[in-house]
Amino acid sequence: MIYNGVPLRHELKYYIPEADLAAMRGRVAAVLRPDEHAGGDGCYHVRSLYFDDPAFTDVWEKESGAGRRAKTRVRVYNRSPALIRFERKIKVDAYVGKQSAPLTRKQLEAILGGETSFLLRADSPVLHRFYADYKLRRLRPAVIADYEREAYTLREGGVRVTFDRKLTAAAGDWNLFSDDGLIFHYAYPPQMLTMEVKFDGFLPDAVKRLIRPYTARRAEISKYILCVKAIRQTYARLAI
Repeated sequence: MIYNGVPLRHELKYYIPEADLAAMRGRVAAVLRPDEHAGGDGCYHVRSLYFDDPAFTDVWEKESGAGRRAKTRVRVYNRSPALIRFERKIKVDAYVGKQSAPLTRKQLEAILGGETSFLLRADSPVLHRFYADYKLRRLRPAVIADYEREAYTLREGGVRVTFDRKLTAAAGDWNLFSDDGLIFHYAYPPQMLTMEVKFDGFLPDAVKRLIRPYTARRAEISKYILCVKAIRQTYARLAI
């Protein structure tokens, strides 16, 4: 399926207990291959900086169940500036898609400092869109989502299964490359994790059998929403 030139795919999300991970990992690894970018322990670190407008419209659209919506973020891996991705994730009913473009550390620092005119000269429609949203919607940094990811892939059906653990949120400082100046808050209980299953046109039967025990736990999980709520709850407690 194509939406405004963006390929869309299916995305299923589940909560599973941390205690189930070892057994689930064994079953998944028997069918899918570990992600080639993972470290020796099979995991890598993800840190995303989400942008929103002053009214937090992206939060409102998600919670109101809007069928078509988008989120804007900058993502880095293993706290390294070697690969910085600007991403616009699109949700269209039951499908998701993603537009992305690379950024340099200098460009990211310019954006965080309020300098965005260089985006107009970029050879990237998604960066042009971000410039327009930055000016018209007044998009600004909203929250950092930080977690560990373990990923597996299967070429048949374009399947990708990920386990995300230790989701924490931070705000007020936007350091993507170290923990200096950041105070993290758990966005959901540390004994829980999320499993995401992404695929293209169809989900192979072998993968269906893997996730069958967790179908009752399927949920509309948004790391962005969870992290915003975690920060808001923290501020509410501090105000008491």
